[in-house]
Formats: sequence, C-alpha cells, structure tokens
Amino acid sequence: MVQKQQVICFLAVVILFFRLLPIILNPSYPSYSSNPSTSLQTKLNLTFASYLPNTEAGLLSGVVLGTKKSLPVKLYEQMQQTGTLHIAVASGMNIALMAQPALVFLTLFFKRRIALIPLFILIWFYALLTGFQPPIIRASIMASLLYLAQEFGRKTENIRILLLTGYVMILINPQLIFDLGFQLSFTSMLGLTYLEPALKSSKNIFLRLMASTLACQIATLPIIMVNFGEYNLISPIANLLVLWTIPYILGIGLISAILSFFSRFLSGLLLWLFYPLMWYFVTVIEFTSRIKIFQVWTPKWGWWVSIGYYLVIGWWIISKSKRQSKS
Repeated sequence: MVQKQQVICFLAVVILFFRLLPIILNPSYPSYSSNPSTSLQTKLNLTFASYLPNTEAGLLSGVVLGTKKSLPVKLYEQMQQTGTLHIAVASGMNIALMAQPALVFLTLFFKRRIALIPLFILIWFYALLTGFQPPIIRASIMASLLYLAQEFGRKTENIRILLLTGYVMILINPQLIFDLGFQLSFTSMLGLTYLEPALKSSKNIFLRLMASTLACQIATLPIIMVNFGEYNLISPIANLLVLWTIPYILGIGLISAILSFFSRFLSGLLLWLFYPLMWYFVTVIEFTSRIKIFQVWTPKWGWWVSIGYYLVIGWWIISKSKRQSKS
C-alpha cells in the first residue's frame, strides 16, 4: 500500500514537472491579472462613500473588494511605505483572515456542522462582491474544501486536500504558480493548517488570541518579500498593529453590503458604529509612515532565502509537535 502511494506521488510529480517545463524554459510568461468591475462593486463603493469620510471609505472598499485603486493616493503611498499594501490585494489571505473568526462566531449559535452553511454563503458572497476574481475563487474553493475536510474527514486529510487542490489548479493552468493571488492563498491556508494550532498551544495569551492573524502573516511573509521588496523595517510592527482589524473590517463591509439591499439606513448605521475601527487603521498607518528612523529599505528576497525561511518554520513546527507528543 505504501509502495503504491509512493508510485502515485512520483507519477504526479513527473506529470506536473512536464506540465511546468514549457514555462520553466520560457521565463517570459505572460502576466496574470484580472480585476473586473461590476455594478455590484460600484453600488458598494457608493454606499461606503455616502456614509464615511473619503479615506475610511476608500480603505473599506480596498479591503472588501481587494482593489488598490479604491485607496486615496495619500493612504496608498502610506501603506506602500509601511509594507501593508498587500492588505488591499485580491488574494486568499483576506478569506483566510475572515473565515476562521466568522466560524468561531457562528459556532456560538449553531453546531459546527450547521455553522459551515452560513460560512460558505459568506465566503462565496465575498467572492461575488469582488467580481469573482480568479485569486478569490481559488481561495474560496480551498477554504470550502478544507473546512469540509475538518468536519467530515480526519485532520491529517487537510493538507492532502490543500495539496490536491493546488496540484489540480496548477495542472490546469501552469501559470498560476507565478500568480501572487494563488501564492498568498496557498501559503495562508498552510499557515492556518500548521502554524495556527502551534500558536494556539502557546502559553502566551497574546499568541493564542492573534493565532489566525499571525499564522497568515508568518506564512505569507516570504511571498510578500519576493514580490514587493523594499520592506520597511517598521512593517512587521505596522502589520501586527493593523492586521487584527482586517477580519472585522471585512465582516463590517460584508454585513453592510447585505443590509444595503434592504435598508440603507441600517447599512450606514453599522458603518458609523464601527467607524472608530477604520479610523484606528488609518491613524496607525499615518503614524508609522512618519517614523523615519526605521525607514531602512531591504531588497527583495531571493527564492533561496524564502526556502530557508520555510525550512526554519517547518523545523519549528515539527519540533513543537514532538515536544507536545512526548508531554
């Protein structure tokens, strides 16, 4: 049985290698990008803009819709300086940050199996709001399959489903391996699968409370460094200070969007009630962007640095698991 599995894995790797070979031999692959505009997005932008100041409305649109063009120029530059611009990129990281807190909230009222139904509706409604952008679709599929695996399968199956999903996606479209949205989706899901449980087992209450956010941030750091570069040394602090707000800001935007179909008053009231959260985000970004002493830029990481980073993280997870199994 073990030999059969090894043969299947070997054949799968060989097939994938030959599928990727044309792109490896031709580095001038075409860029992969899609950001369709929809009437629903326009309506949502207008709803946010009618109740919030320009900066906060742009921030909310950027986080919810995953498009940098919604951000005011000044805020865009400040987020670029502080290394937080990836927050407004359409990727699976936002879904990963949103899904777990949403599931925890839903399980307060429903059994976990029942709570998965509104969770999936929320995930795919978010995909609808973003105009079904390819990175969001892929992340939605990954998240849906992973949560189903957790409920109906064994925990050891999570990584298999994630790897199988990624494998099939790359097999269908090999260019996805170079797509930022796919990379962020995949690594953030890996972070939630392996890093989050390790962080939640910590004795430090801060690590336990911030486990989901930190897991995604740690897992996606090399991807951000390889693609964006010029990483401000204040960036880890800025990310830590604002990333915890993203699930709530995203949730507010989604609930407000749903309410806007029934009552613009209730939608606007919700936005104003949670306005301090968005004001906090903007204030932190403005403040950290003014701290010039830490503005020492680091170059883009090479892939070899990223591989070394992941090897260290993998070693830490394995060591922690072994210590827990012995205790």
